[in-house]
Amino acid sequence: MPVIRLVLTSIGAISLLCILCPRIFSWESHPEFQSLSEAEESRLENPIDIESEYYSDVLTYQKPASWEYYWLAHESALDFTTGSISAQEFLMDNRLKIRPMLTETLQFRFTHFEERTLERDSVHNILELILWPKWWTPVLGVGIYGEPSLNKRENDTGVAFFIRPHERHEIRVFNTWVDVTRQKRNNRGDRYIEPRLPFARGLVGRLWSNPTGKRPGEYFEYAVRYETQTQWSFGTESYDYRYWKFLAQTSLYKWMTPKTAFHLKLQWDRKLEARNATEPSTASAAVSFERWRTDRFLAKTQITLPRVGPSKRWEWTMGIQYDYRYWLTDGNTIKHHNAIPYIWWRLPAFSRNGPNDSWDLGYDFSWHRAMGAAHLRNPGDPDSAVDHRFNLAYAFVFQRDAELRLMLTADLDKFGTRRSFQGGNGQLRVYF
Repeated sequence: MPVIRLVLTSIGAISLLCILCPRIFSWESHPEFQSLSEAEESRLENPIDIESEYYSDVLTYQKPASWEYYWLAHESALDFTTGSISAQEFLMDNRLKIRPMLTETLQFRFTHFEERTLERDSVHNILELILWPKWWTPVLGVGIYGEPSLNKRENDTGVAFFIRPHERHEIRVFNTWVDVTRQKRNNRGDRYIEPRLPFARGLVGRLWSNPTGKRPGEYFEYAVRYETQTQWSFGTESYDYRYWKFLAQTSLYKWMTPKTAFHLKLQWDRKLEARNATEPSTASAAVSFERWRTDRFLAKTQITLPRVGPSKRWEWTMGIQYDYRYWLTDGNTIKHHNAIPYIWWRLPAFSRNGPNDSWDLGYDFSWHRAMGAAHLRNPGDPDSAVDHRFNLAYAFVFQRDAELRLMLTADLDKFGTRRSFQGGNGQLRVYF
């Protein structure tokens, strides 16, 4: 009951914060379940919505790196972050997992996650059954998974093979049949053109340290995914949509010394989207022809120094994030380069007969450079910009199984004016 009350109270507090706060390519937390969707097709990705401050928003609203370890180390967990990324949109990065063993060899898994940003709108509810046969030992497993939908045309299903070198290292090889019933159970006029059907295939590995060992908190994640070339025909609207994508990413958190933690995050993906009118005389002018290739690269590295300062109760985190975007359409190119050094200072706050709450004070310096066809870029995006941001967060810590973190940010370039208020964000983690 206390956990349920905490969740409901936190959701209410974060919702209020988002209403009050006005302004995000996020890390893919579940690359094994991402795939082509109707939301992806409805809007071709391009730089029209991306401003210089976008990348600083992305960095500021990311969940703390240590939260990923808590997620990996618990069989049932919830964490989310909610913020405002524009006057019209919210950032949503939420996830929930429940993983009970039904028998000694059969495991059920439920995974819900939302990754909703200016660059991706992805919501999934995954049901899995995984068999760990005794005759294979617990090292090998096989699973089936699916994502049912109100509209049967959107049903996904898949199969995965698992390798567990030990209990805290899981390697997953997967194949997802995307919209597997669209061709036969479709209440709309669209269909895929064979043999260009959508599949998502790849490998995901996760390794984490023993919570009771010498170096708790360490983890290493890696993933590759290929989404096949797909041709999607919309007969009523008289156009075809074509798509393919490749992604590779890795993340590492490691204690270099007993007093120094190192975090590294790398991600690269390439996507091709195109719309082509099949009957130009009847097709909308907006879909007569449009083609975008998008390359994205994210590199983040940081050092954390815990247990410093008076009474060894401070924590310093320093790092830099680099974001690169490249768009190509009809011979026109647009490039974004962004370098963001940042620093966070955590110090203890009030104690409530348990772990201390904490204050987090942060600063980041954002350098943005945009190049390419001006008529295809956001009208408010300058060729070059430098932004300074101050962040203030308070973390309510409930034992070690829950934390609520509320943040406000300020634009130091407009400090002292009515526009100095930048935005806000709320984050919650609960493990049970």
